[in-house]
Amino acid sequence: MTATNITMTVTNGNTPCYTMDITGTTTASGTIKNASGTTIATLAEDAAGNTVITCTGGQPVTLGANCPDPTGASDTTTCTTGTCT
Repeated sequence: MTATNITMTVTNGNTPCYTMDITGTTTASGTIKNASGTTIATLAEDAAGNTVITCTGGQPVTLGANCPDPTGASDTTTCTTGTCT
């Protein structure tokens, strides 16, 4: 992976809902912030290449292989409905 810096803002009309900042060189990491700019979750990649999401104050959750990568950098082309937890 080459150096990557992505900032995505999701809005409802003109109202910001959340932002996602992703950075990476050999692995990706990032933060998800609410509309006030407070970090509500972090994204990381484990040694096996799985995406791990940790909500602030919560336990890490590893996304299953059938779940699309929230960074958009997934190398899978399909997602089985109902398999993402």
